[in-house]
Amino acid sequence: MIALTFRKYINWQAGFFLAFYLVLGYICLKSYLNFSVTPLLGVAGLVLAPVKGAGVKGNRRFFYWALLFAGLALFVPVKTLAYAAIVFAVMFLVESYVCKLNMVPLFLALFMSPVFEYAVTVFSFPVRIQLTGMAGSVLSALGSTQVEGNMVIFNGAEFSVDPACMGLHMLAVSLVMGIVLMGIFAGRLQRTVPVWIFFVQIACILVLSLIANLFRIITLVYFHLLPDQWGHEAMGLLCFVVYTLLPACVLTWWMMRKWGKVPVAVTEEYTPVAHPILPNILLLLLIGILAMRPAPVRTIASVTPPEDYAMEQLKEVTKLTSPQALIYIKPVMGFFATDHHPTICWQGSGYQFRKVQEENWNGFNVYTAELEKGNERLYTAWWYSSGKYASISQWEWRWDALLYGRDYSLLNVTVAAKADLRAEVARFRLRTTITPAPSTTILPRQTTPPGTIR
Repeated sequence: MIALTFRKYINWQAGFFLAFYLVLGYICLKSYLNFSVTPLLGVAGLVLAPVKGAGVKGNRRFFYWALLFAGLALFVPVKTLAYAAIVFAVMFLVESYVCKLNMVPLFLALFMSPVFEYAVTVFSFPVRIQLTGMAGSVLSALGSTQVEGNMVIFNGAEFSVDPACMGLHMLAVSLVMGIVLMGIFAGRLQRTVPVWIFFVQIACILVLSLIANLFRIITLVYFHLLPDQWGHEAMGLLCFVVYTLLPACVLTWWMMRKWGKVPVAVTEEYTPVAHPILPNILLLLLIGILAMRPAPVRTIASVTPPEDYAMEQLKEVTKLTSPQALIYIKPVMGFFATDHHPTICWQGSGYQFRKVQEENWNGFNVYTAELEKGNERLYTAWWYSSGKYASISQWEWRWDALLYGRDYSLLNVTVAAKADLRAEVARFRLRTTITPAPSTTILPRQTTPPGTIR
């Protein structure tokens, strides 16, 4: 009777802490989370895939990780750090009272996070252009083909390889499915999974997804299957099954049979973490501070635009308008932060991106694209600038900001006539002075300037 009462008390504690973690997590991350199909698949994966790890004794490994990320989030105002702290706190809670976990929940939480979707969308530009070029090379043997950036013109018909057409959601789904398959096969074969196998699985899934996307682009363009046709989605699903899901099943089964370890039979009951109340209270206090802290805003200290521009401040974004152009200056919190990327912001306004490509205008690199919404068509260009140095490479400007503490902003120029875009960008760059407001940096600023990154 005493043991039964104690176990009920333990379960009550777990439910109490879980409720507070969920409430504080929602308050902290409500503006960060995006409830798309990927998180739903991740939750389904937690139900389908065994998440119980080998071992009968709990430990504090996830507590230390939660403490680390919560501490970082207090000094570096990034929602992704708070998200990581909450995920590790919940995993510590489970190990405190229920069972030891394997790596399945951790990888699923990574692929469910908004920062993963952001990274795939933003860092995919070079991959998209390369895949488009490869698809164009194959299609050139089948008909008249021309490639312009992410646009393929096949037998006179245009096809744009945007994030949706590249199957970026398919990439997230593929990675989630890969982790779920790992958990399912581990349960069926009664094997434990070394951590390195998860990383091998992820690498293999990425390669399979690229192959599936390449064939997807080729078949969609060749058969002229547009996004509003049922064949478009059917072909994408077929490529996913044939080139990603089926090979992933065979590969996962083979890896589990070859490298999975047969666990030692255990007859003891699970021993929860000793004295879990104080660590969970500490994590709740830290996450509560993160949830109640106002979101930081970084603005431009001063902007001196050309005379015919009207300037308007929209929270941290500076908006410049003229009869010829619309310009947004969007400061970035630091090398570690996400930014208001045009592909996300304009699509949120209902525009579709076409002909995304990298251009070099007299030594100045810039991304350009066409925006379409119904019968409306606009032309846009964007790059990152610290006021003195400019780049279009995510890796380059973030590395420069990390090493030298420079504050970067994303600059986005949009015009109604394509012929005006290059001239308007040149005019803006020559006649506009931008002074970024100071922001928190991790490393001290260096006094020795680097070489130009133009």
